[in-house]
Amino acid sequence: MTTIDTATIAVELPDAFDPRWNRLPGIQVDGRRITIDPAEYFFRFESSTWLVADWELVKAQLLDVGETTESAVEQLALDFIKNHGESTSDAARVLATAYGVYSYLFREEHLAGLGLPQITADHLRMLREAATLMALNKVELDGHISNVGPCWFFPAATSVVFDLDDETGGMLDEVYHGGWFNEHRRIESIKAHAALGGRLVHGCQSVPDQSGGVVAPYGASMANFRDDLASSRRAGSSRSTPAALPQPSNPPQYGSGAGQLARARPGAHQPLETPMDQSLSAALLDDLCTLVGKPLPHRAEIRVWGMSGVERVTFPDGTTAVFKYAKEPFDREAQALRVAHQRGLPVPALHGTAMQDKWIGMLMDDLGTPVREADDLDGVAAAVMLHAARPATGLPLLDGAGLAALPGRALDHLQRLRKADRWADCDDIETALGKISAAAEARVQGATLDPFGWVHSEFHPTSVHIGENGWHLLDFARAFTGPGLIDLASYHGTTDVPSPFRMRVFLEQYVTAGGHEDALAARGGLAAEAWALGWHRMWAVEWFMEQAIRWIDDPAKDPAYIPVVRRHLGDVVQLLEV
Repeated sequence: MTTIDTATIAVELPDAFDPRWNRLPGIQVDGRRITIDPAEYFFRFESSTWLVADWELVKAQLLDVGETTESAVEQLALDFIKNHGESTSDAARVLATAYGVYSYLFREEHLAGLGLPQITADHLRMLREAATLMALNKVELDGHISNVGPCWFFPAATSVVFDLDDETGGMLDEVYHGGWFNEHRRIESIKAHAALGGRLVHGCQSVPDQSGGVVAPYGASMANFRDDLASSRRAGSSRSTPAALPQPSNPPQYGSGAGQLARARPGAHQPLETPMDQSLSAALLDDLCTLVGKPLPHRAEIRVWGMSGVERVTFPDGTTAVFKYAKEPFDREAQALRVAHQRGLPVPALHGTAMQDKWIGMLMDDLGTPVREADDLDGVAAAVMLHAARPATGLPLLDGAGLAALPGRALDHLQRLRKADRWADCDDIETALGKISAAAEARVQGATLDPFGWVHSEFHPTSVHIGENGWHLLDFARAFTGPGLIDLASYHGTTDVPSPFRMRVFLEQYVTAGGHEDALAARGGLAAEAWALGWHRMWAVEWFMEQAIRWIDDPAKDPAYIPVVRRHLGDVVQLLEV
């Protein structure tokens, strides 16, 4: 059994790296020192050994050797690797070697002959840094891709780290892979990469197709490598990641909790309320059964809390259905489901609704137990279809003005809480909300760029039901009309630190799958991923605070809400750069 070394990687390089690399999960840059936590950094990390050769030896014995009619440059590199290559588990050595290689390949003397005047010395620095980190990617001799780090997604990573637009990021990607569009530079690259044990191969392009690049060993199966790339591109990054970025295994806990098959995570920050009066739910179910002409069924709880519940009911003939019940503000789901069905969206069929004492009851199709959990690819497909549907005029509207009003509404909630002698030591929350409110008008610009229309609002993996008969969207209780980026920002949940890099990759997957290309457009002076995450967290903060004073209104729950609001506000301030 092979043991993978996941110990922290630390290296000190000759030159300082850009501190913006700290935006990516699992990597810390402090001047010339780089520290990497493999468990957080890699999308896929299956091998902790690499093939390298001494860079000084490469410079002395290979770089100046010319090819002949008997030995092509590739053969020269292969022979050198056979004679001098060695396996190492020292990732720091790999990074140090790679920095030597790429400092040589991307040296400023080549700028004049590149033919791209828009590429500057600073861009070469970016290339040296990104390519150095790329060296930790790995492909095996059988063509299997064993290691995938963030820089595999070259345009996305450089966009997040260096604040590049898509055109510049794609251009750098081409320079990285293209051997500077010059045969002499290509030969130089082949020789230099011998220090990293192979040759540079790639499937990545400037378009966001989520392929990648790696220094592959000579003799590696390129057919299998191509197939693995295609498989990864179909599956999205999440299927190949053990823990590199926070996995979408836990739903965001700000929502209604009324997911048809939602799973509550112990310790999650949404406090559960006392379940509703059982006699009321029984009356609702009785009315529904009368409406659809069914006898009373056996009931089994799936998820029940103080404001909503989900049960599976089994009738005497063995058929089943899902019984959902909820009160305001989760009582609009039946309307949303009907409109979604009319728009051709795959939602559970609604068989009947009933009202009792301001509670709504719904009887709908039982989709059964999911065959698997939805992943990023499923989420992207669902979002593309949802956002392409004709908007529903009867849903609440959250446009730019509505977004800009969120911090002010949150301040109003805070004032009401303080009048009730609650949230007393929360001056920092007031200050943060004031800063966000002052910057809101500028930061909401672009709110109505496409995708604008349907917003599910509780969009996460448990809202995409993957069954034997295909997939369905669940949980439309808080659906509204607004920026579709709010959905995309919600998919990976709110329990982890927001990752603009992961969000950028998700947005690019969305566009590749057919989503509107403006999903990648800058808004409010910010990158799309920062804008989406920032406003989504602000939307969540206002919802938390409204729950605290209006819907839940239980002082005993304040200790659970206050730290969550503080954490999210800190994220908002950073993401929206207020």
